[in-house]
Formats: sequence, C-alpha cells, structure tokens
Amino acid sequence: MKIKKLISAICAIAALAAVIPSAANAAEIRFRVGDSTLSINGNSVEVETPYVVGSGVTLVPVRVISAAFGAEVDWDGETQTVMIMNGGTQIALQIGNKTAFVNGTEISLEEAPELTENGFTMVPLRFISESLSALVDYDDQTREITVSSASDNSVAVRIGNFAMNKSELKIYVDEFLSYGMSIDYAQQYAVNAATNMLSLEAVFAAEGLSFTDEEKAAQQSEKELLIYDGFGYEYGYREYLAENGITDAFVDRVIAAAYMQEKLFADDISEEGVKKFYNDNYLHAKHILISAVDENGTPQKELADELLARAKAGEDFDALIVEYSEDPGSLYYPEGYYFTAGEMVPEFEDITRSLGMNEIGICESVYGYHIIMRLPLDKSAVDEQELNQQITQDIIVNKLPALLEKHGLTVEVDQTVIDSLAY
Repeated sequence: MKIKKLISAICAIAALAAVIPSAANAAEIRFRVGDSTLSINGNSVEVETPYVVGSGVTLVPVRVISAAFGAEVDWDGETQTVMIMNGGTQIALQIGNKTAFVNGTEISLEEAPELTENGFTMVPLRFISESLSALVDYDDQTREITVSSASDNSVAVRIGNFAMNKSELKIYVDEFLSYGMSIDYAQQYAVNAATNMLSLEAVFAAEGLSFTDEEKAAQQSEKELLIYDGFGYEYGYREYLAENGITDAFVDRVIAAAYMQEKLFADDISEEGVKKFYNDNYLHAKHILISAVDENGTPQKELADELLARAKAGEDFDALIVEYSEDPGSLYYPEGYYFTAGEMVPEFEDITRSLGMNEIGICESVYGYHIIMRLPLDKSAVDEQELNQQITQDIIVNKLPALLEKHGLTVEVDQTVIDSLAY
C-alpha cells in the first residue's frame, strides 16, 4: 500500500469524544492565463485577470479560491496577511512573503502573494489548490488550466487548531480495511490514529516547540524518498493526492508527526525506555475467537467449551486457530498479540493477566467467546523493529492525555462523518 509508509508511524490507540460541525466541498475551476472570465463550478465569473510571475507561477484572486472551494477568507490589513480556511485546512499567506503556513506548518513558496493596484489579493494558484486537495492540470493545445477536486473537507476529528477531514481519515479506514478488519474496527482504528497524530501536533504547538533547519531538511528528504519509492515520479504523486482528496501539506504533517514524537518524548522512547515499558506493561497471548451465535442464530457456547477442552488436552492450538477462529487478525499475527493496558476488550485483558504462562482459559466479550493461551514475552518470535515501533506508540499514547489536559486541549469527533465512511 502506497499510503502505508505515511501512516505507519501514527497508527495507535488514543482517546476520543464530543461532536463538532462539518462542511463538504468539491470544486472545478477552468481558465486561460490572461482571461478575466473563469468557469467556477460551471458558472462564468468575471475576476481580476490571473497572471504569471517570476518562475512561471500563476497568481489568481483569492476570491476565486473562496468561490470555488467554499472556503472562508479573512484579511488582516495591518500585517497584509490573508487567511484561507476550509474544513480542517488553514492557510496563512502574507503579501510579499515567500513563506506560508498550512495548519501551522511552514511552507516555502516559489513566488510571494501580491496586492494589485486595484486592491485585489493575488495568491499562487497551484500552492493554494493543492493545499486544498485539488489537482492542477494544463492543456498544451487549449492553454487551459483546470483545477479539480473531489475532496470532502468535512471535519472528522479536531484537537485545538488541528483537524483531520473526511477525505484524510478515509485513507486510514481504507488501510485498516485492507488488513481484513470489519468496517467498525477500521473506523475505530482510523479515529484512534487521527487522534494520535492531532494530539502530537496540538501538544507540540502548545509546548512552543519547533524544528531546526536540519530536522526540516530531514523531513523533506524523507518525503522525496517516499514519493520516489511509492510513485516513481512527481505527477503520479500529485494525481494520487487529488484522486484521494488529500493534500501535499497533509503528507508533510504526517511525516512531521514522527519527528514531533521524538522531540516530545526523547527519554521515554529511548532504547532503555522502550525496554522498561515492554517488561513492565506488555502481555502476549493467542486466542480462538468464536461468535456467540453462528450465522443461523444458533448459540455456540457448546463449541467454545469443546475447543477449550481440546486445547487444554494438548491439541495443537495453532491448528485450532486456523480451523475455527473468526478473528482475521490471527492471519496477520500468527505469533499472537503483544499488547498493553486498554488495547484489548477488558475481558480479554483481564483473563490474560490472570493466567499463568502457557495456561489456557476462556472469556466472553461483545465479540463472542475467546479461548486464550497466555504466552511468555519473546521478542525473538516477532519482528523486533515492528514491535519496538508499537511499544513506542504505546508509550506516547499513554503520555499524551496528560499533556492534552495540561494545555486544556480536548478531542472532538463528528460521529456522523465517521459513520458516513461505511462501505
């Protein structure tokens, strides 16, 4: 999966609550440089004529963007700064300044915004469009520029000034679905991953932290490698962003989040910190999951008890998992689950803690009957790098709630947007 490299660093469990309003927009702009008449979502509109400056950057009136995308635009005359807000995206540009900010992240522009003699604010078309999940295309024959977007900017999750919209969250849902999860699980894991990333962004800003030039350069190098490995060329990457309704700035944010956690929790996620957390908190178990009732509505308690007896009698537990377990995760984690507090349903966690090593027990949860074998912690049986990444995320997720509370930050989720991601 192309997106896997983007989200692997931030897929972890976090808390969530509350409800916020949402709005969705799609857009299409068609025009030729030098024409004052543009087609905006099929309507002809007279505007200040777009023009090209410097290195070939097309500048358009900011109201073109607001009209096409349904974005809100604010102007600060004193600082000559324009703010564009659309769903979870906030863009700040200053007249004459080649540095812009997208959701607080500093972005370098090829050319600065300008103010015309008639008082129109002209902004870089490609930068603004791609920051709002759009694809910019140029037809050599007609010399027509088309800006198109199928993004949904409904805000799904917000913490303070940082948000993730529906199109961005869908990337996570699709990824988790590819693991064989049910839609309910995929939605939950996606919201947890979003919450983790937004928590890092919000706390990083609240703590007054920033990146050094070396750290910014490292992030840019990582992004260039990701584009090359995942897409092979720049335009393929841009197409992917537009087709999925996500932005280049969002990718920057995902990459930056991994660096934020390193700065916020350097001591905690050191080699020694990871080792200590693992030994103090982790459990390891395999299970056979049997639904409470089968597809015909027949109770399956008798089958669960039978499997428990067979397992305790010494029958091959892995073979029983393959033959009977209804948990698709068993296919991806044949060595069993390594987990810490709060990651499993309470019944699963409680009985695992109560069992001795290699002892087998049974419990019932909302998912059905779990026949569980507790196992020793054994890093040699798993991908140690992957496990260390998981432990690192667990450490961070355990510490983030206190930092959110410290700065008065709360997690807001629009459940209607989450529910609309059902397939």
